[in-house]
Amino acid sequence: MSHHRLFSAFFLAGVLFLLGSSCASRTAVRTEAPRKSFYDLARQIMTDDEARVFRSLPDEKSRAEFIREFWAVRDPKPETPENEAEIEFEKRARYAALWFGSHNPYRGVDPGDPLDNLAGVNEERGRVYLLLGKPDVIIFFDGTNETESHDGSRSRLRFGQWVLEQWIYDRLHTYVIFKRSSSGEWFLDSFQANFLDQLEWAKLNWLQADDPRDVKTWFRFSAAYGPSGIRVTVPVERVSTDDRFQVELGVQVNVFKDNVKIDEIRDTKTIQQTKENLFEGKNLRFEIPYTPGPKGDYLFDIIIHDLKASSPSKYRVLLKQSF
Repeated sequence: MSHHRLFSAFFLAGVLFLLGSSCASRTAVRTEAPRKSFYDLARQIMTDDEARVFRSLPDEKSRAEFIREFWAVRDPKPETPENEAEIEFEKRARYAALWFGSHNPYRGVDPGDPLDNLAGVNEERGRVYLLLGKPDVIIFFDGTNETESHDGSRSRLRFGQWVLEQWIYDRLHTYVIFKRSSSGEWFLDSFQANFLDQLEWAKLNWLQADDPRDVKTWFRFSAAYGPSGIRVTVPVERVSTDDRFQVELGVQVNVFKDNVKIDEIRDTKTIQQTKENLFEGKNLRFEIPYTPGPKGDYLFDIIIHDLKASSPSKYRVLLKQSF
């Protein structure tokens, strides 16, 4: 990917940054209890649906179960005892708290204790760092000269000198430029066309390696409730197959009734495709059988993982149904 130089940012139009509202609260950089601390921090990488579910949960038990599931669905290696996604998130959150924020008390110096100030995490640079991790290249601009970092390192001595930063993610084929205002606040100034798609995708599929796929082919599905269960439709161009044209999907459905989780479905769907269907772009359809219990308002939290994809490819849909 070509490296667009920082001075070109002055000629680019400003855009809205769609990462959600900022809320600077004082809490340790930890993902365990108290639950409010978890939400204040992890909401930066939550999907909108996950945030809605978490806020609706009625009690501590439900929230604790949500937190366990939140990290389990992001675990890139469920067969290992560690959750690499949670560990990486904590590292990124600590780095963001140490280095970002216009009134950062740490200025890159790690005190070695739990961090109480999350201003850097809530800043736009911090949010991007949480989702996408360390850039492959950073170009700093002080108003006159550019300085490049190819290992993600930053200089404490020049902490307050930069007025523009360009972060280049070669592995994700995107870049973003941040600008410092006269008041010292940093905001997102401009970005490559696929940047917001990368941010949204990273909420469930982070820790990505190099992924050359076009965003239009990333895994997606839609869902509707039918007479005997949940009907799932997958555009064929958004699913991966092996050399036998076989599709393999990991399915998980969390079932809530009146905001309380009452059931969980786990299954693996193997679908044999034909070469003709793939070329004709036909949709894949399958059903997840489910019989509801007592009458009430049900919420089906559906997570499907494309198991044949070369890198993490999960998508999540919330389906509401009253019986």
